[in-house]
Formats: sequence, C-alpha cells, structure tokens
Amino acid sequence: MSLTSPHPTAPLRPAALARLVGAVAGGASRRPKLTVVLWLLFVAGCVTAGARSGTRQLSNAASGTGESARAETRLLDAGLADPATEDVLISSRRAPQTAAAARALSARARGLSDVRSVSPPLLEAGGRTALVVVSLRGDPNDADVHIVGLERAVTTLQASHRGVTIREAGTGSGASAVEQAVDSGLHHAELVSIPATMPVLVAQRAIDRVFPGSADTAELVISGHGLASALARARLTQLARDGQRVTAAPGTPSVRVAADGETALVTIPIRDQNRGVADRSVAELRAQLKPVTARLIPGARAQLGGDDADNVDFTARLSRVTPLVIAFVLALAFVLLVAAFRSPWLALAVIGLNLLSVGAAFGALVAVFQHHWA
Repeated sequence: MSLTSPHPTAPLRPAALARLVGAVAGGASRRPKLTVVLWLLFVAGCVTAGARSGTRQLSNAASGTGESARAETRLLDAGLADPATEDVLISSRRAPQTAAAARALSARARGLSDVRSVSPPLLEAGGRTALVVVSLRGDPNDADVHIVGLERAVTTLQASHRGVTIREAGTGSGASAVEQAVDSGLHHAELVSIPATMPVLVAQRAIDRVFPGSADTAELVISGHGLASALARARLTQLARDGQRVTAAPGTPSVRVAADGETALVTIPIRDQNRGVADRSVAELRAQLKPVTARLIPGARAQLGGDDADNVDFTARLSRVTPLVIAFVLALAFVLLVAAFRSPWLALAVIGLNLLSVGAAFGALVAVFQHHWA
C-alpha cells in the first residue's frame, strides 16, 4: 500500500515581491557594470532635477512649531516682526582709533537705504573695543539681500583704518556666506563652505567673548482689543517689568502696539548664557506672565516667542514625534523584509544590525563634536 497521496500538494509559489527582488538581483549580478552606470545616471538625474527646481525658503513662522510659531505668525500679520540685525565688532589698541572707526561706520550705515537704525556703540576694554548693532529694513528672511551695502562699508572701512580690526556677524552675513557656498556649485561646495562661513563664526565668537552674557530677547505677543489705550499701555509696561524680574537680565524692555490696537509686542531681555538657563527662563515666563496678562488685561491672550522659545518648542515637538517616526520606519522595514525573505528572524537581525550601525554613527558624532575631539 502506497503512502503517497494521490493528489500531491503543489509547491508554494514565491510571492510577487520575492520574484521581483530575485529578478533584479540576478540581472545586477549578470551585468554589474551596467547596473552601476544606470544607478549613477539615476542619482545624477535626481541631483540635476533638484538643482533646477530651485529652493523656497520658509519663514520663521512657517518653519517653527508650537506656541512660538503662532506668536511669530501673529507678529507678521500685525507688522510687528523684529528686523534682522548685524553686529559689527570694532577693536584696536587705542580707544581714539576705535571711536573714530565706530563713528565712521555709524555714519556710513545710516546713509544706506537698507539700514533701519544704528545703535550707539557699546564699549569695552577701556574703549578699545566697540560693538555697533545695525538693524536692517525689509523681510528678516531676506537679510542676506539687504546687507550688501553694509558689507561693502565694512570692507571699505577696514581698508582705510589701519590698526583697526572690524568683524561682522549676524543673520544676513551668515545666510550670505551659506548662499555663496551653494552658488559655488554642488561639486565643490564642501570645499568652500567652511572658508566662506569661518569669518562669520570667528566674528560671532569674538563678540561673545568680549560681551559675555549679553541679553537676548523673549517676545511676549499679546492679542486683545484696545491695546493702544493709555491704560493698556501702562499695563503692558508693567508686564515687561515683571518679565525682566523673572529673567534678571540686563537691558531695557520695550512695548510696541500695532496700528489696529489688537496686537502688542512686549520685548523682554533674557540672558544668553547656556541652553539650560534659557529653557528655564522660557518656562518661567510662560508660567508666570500668561495668568498675569489675563488678569491685567481682561480678554487678552499671551503667547511667548523668540529664538529661545522656538528652540524649546522645536525640542518638545522632536521629542514627541521622533519615537513615532522611528517605530513606523522599523515596522515598515520589518514587514518588507518578511515579505521578501520569508524569515522574521532574518528581518529582526537586519533591523538590529542597522540600529547598531546608526547608534555607532551618532555616538561617533557626539564623541567628536560634543566632547571637543574636533
């Protein structure tokens, strides 16, 4: 008696995805040179298409998240957004030389159509070092376009004032340096990006060294009605003083009200020391000033913005979303690997090895750049 079944079971047919992977792998192994050439052509085509399509820069409000992004949007709609600024550090061995160069720079800058205002020089080292802050006109996101005249003035003054060192740093100069690196061409941008941006970084570090702990600003955006009245302005000024007591930072708070009286900007100095201090200041300002605003100005609502608040909101958003993104990518990779190779254990092993390699790469970055190996 035969033990074989009269109806033998047909072998399992491979899935469509497995057949496709096998066909592609087989073709690549038979024609390796053609495969490499086609892949390089595909990459080159993608890079060319991306370069020809151009770029579109997002505003701070569009690229931000959370409360700080809503505050920035409100300021833009009300016409109260802060202008871009450039810091110019002037130093020499003699105070009269520094003072003369600072006066010449201020005079030239005030005559430029793209300059809104020039602050009085801040002096250090017995007058041998001066810091001049220049506010620019136009959209802050296009600051690199509006600093051309100022950069020329700085270059001219540097050439005409011997023994004086003039350094410039700011939103516009940093963006201009990056733009120069991009315009130089993708094939050698990595060779010029460091030299192009290095003077801006050196200037910023020199400014931070000479003027340590200089005050940054937090932007308290108030939404309400009748904010232009004398009573509302007085209470907004009180809010500014309350905020400065929280931050204990040097500087002078300010209050600006939109023309329609429905939006006000309260600028509060905040110490620019380290990330931890700034984060705590943002948390304390939000916790203390929001209820005070509702009590002093009935019906008004406060939102805190500014660079430090933007960093806090971005970090919080990243902390919430990143685990979900990682989980989705790992789950999708697991499903695709199981469908292709019919082995859950192989899929887990591949995912584990990938996680180890990514962890090692990030560990190397931290060791080099955060532990001062570079």
